[in-house]
Amino acid sequence: GGVYSSLQDMARWVASLDGDKVLSGASRKRQFAAVPDPETPGVGYGYGFFIDRLNGHERIWHTGSSIGFRHKLLRFPGRDLTVIVLGNIDRGDTPDLADRLAGIIDPALRIDPATVPPRPVTR
Repeated sequence: GGVYSSLQDMARWVASLDGDKVLSGASRKRQFAAVPDPETPGVGYGYGFFIDRLNGHERIWHTGSSIGFRHKLLRFPGRDLTVIVLGNIDRGDTPDLADRLAGIIDPALRIDPATVPPRPVTR
């Protein structure tokens, strides 16, 4: 599957995930409940999102790419931070850029390159 969107629409959609306008509290709880992924220890998968922890902080994210685009949506609910990077190329380091930006915005989210786990396959 794929979604074509603008940064403004993505930001509005992400903001809607925190209220009861689109999903009830019970549905949100189920959406962000991590089911362990046997292919990637330490990373769970909710309804449409990978869920893990970075430096002790809950991280909710998804990447995607197809012909002509690549993106990463990265949320840290406990830090009130969302990073969305949209790229108009299907190669490159768009997902890594989102991670680096999160660490620049909030130093508690900096990634130590020596401890970066393998990336799961985009679903």
